[in-house]
Amino acid sequence: MRGKQTAFATTTNADVQRVENLLNNRTRKTLGYRSPTEVFAKRAVDGDNALRI
Repeated sequence: MRGKQTAFATTTNADVQRVENLLNNRTRKTLGYRSPTEVFAKRAVDGDNALRI
């Protein structure tokens, strides 16, 4: 992973996608130990606009 001092001018799309994937697939206590990807997918399938944990 890159540090806080990394210039965005040298950051590639692949770097951004890798970090995005790590963050979106990490489980969160606030989401009932589900990942944001899991919560989004369930809401998209269910057509549910309310977040339920």
